[in-house]
Parts: sequence; C-alpha cells; structure tokens
Amino acid sequence: AAWLDEHTLVTAGKDKRLLIWRLQAEDAPPRELYRGDHYVTAVGIDRERRVVAFPVDEFEIALMGIADGEIVTRLSGHTAPIQRLMFVDAGAGLISAGHDSRAFVWRLDADAPPAAP
Repeated sequence: AAWLDEHTLVTAGKDKRLLIWRLQAEDAPPRELYRGDHYVTAVGIDRERRVVAFPVDEFEIALMGIADGEIVTRLSGHTAPIQRLMFVDAGAGLISAGHDSRAFVWRLDADAPPAAP
C-alpha cells in the first residue's frame, strides 16, 4: 500500500487488483485502477504527478496515470517477481527490487507519465 495523500490510499494484492480508497468517504467502495492475471506485489506513488508504479505482470513494471487509468510506460529488466517500488528525485526516478536479488534505478523522462489534471 502507498498513500497518495492524507485521505487516499492505493493498495495492491493477491486479488490481482490495484485499488484506490477514499478514506473520508465512509460508504464509498474502492475504485479499481487495474485488474490483471498476476498478483500485484508492490506499489509506488509519485504524488506530485499522480502516477502509480506497479508490477503489471511478475517481471514488468507499469506506470499509470491515476486520474485516467492509462498505462503510459512499461519497464522491463527483472527476471523474478518485483517486491518493492519507490519513486525518488521528485518523480524523476524509480527504484525497483525483486526476488532476482537485483535492484534497479530507473531514470524517467520528466514528460513520460503525464500529470493528472
């Protein structure tokens, strides 16, 4: 799970979904951002650009705009399931680590994932 802001949580899980929870809306169900064929084992949030990073399959990372649910970038390189994702440098970079005993620092084009309106 990762916080988008103080009232919004993004969760990933074995149900193969990525969900966004609005915690101030007591009876509101979570919004499904993504449903796939594999466990969603990690999630990272770029709060400024409102972009989420998550494993789109076991070995590939997707970057998705939260507002529109569009996958804007895919990153490949891991050879085992991804377990950790974290944006750094104000969203200009992403760190990923997985069960392949490797960590990557991905340099992201500042214009790649568009900011959500």
